[in-house]
Amino acid sequence: MSRRVRCSVKDSMCLILVSFSLVQAQQHVEIDFAASRHKEYLFISTFNLSWHKAFEYCRGQGMFLVSIQNREELEAVKDTINMSGFWKKNHYLHMWTSLNDIGEEGQYYWASTGTRTQLDLWRDTDPNNSQHDTCTDEDCVALVHFRDLTVTYGLDDRACSSEFMFMCET
Repeated sequence: MSRRVRCSVKDSMCLILVSFSLVQAQQHVEIDFAASRHKEYLFISTFNLSWHKAFEYCRGQGMFLVSIQNREELEAVKDTINMSGFWKKNHYLHMWTSLNDIGEEGQYYWASTGTRTQLDLWRDTDPNNSQHDTCTDEDCVALVHFRDLTVTYGLDDRACSSEFMFMCET
């Protein structure tokens, strides 16, 4: 929920209200921030957004939706999730990445860098565009992991309108 408030420089009461609103908003949203291996990560795990809204949220923070271009970056993302305490309350992860094939079906690019994916992290059955029969393309990609199973972290193509948690990066 976003609130827009207009204030003049001389309006100190408005400043107090804006400050109060920000403090009040922070009570309801936990955000985990970590710096790791040349990037800074912001893990949003307390609310879910569609891929496009997550992309916009990250840009609003001066960041980008996360890209995972090599094993080192995957380890940094996993470390950020682990350090957040996420696994104390959750058993599975569905988290948006910036990877997508919105421009051309089957051609996956990281929206944050404009580069093609080089790292093969796809789950065994993905990408599969499994909702194509229902006229819903799966053009956006989530990082998934099931803690209680022996499934490793993997990429899964999903409908961009699905709402998942997400991670931003610098």
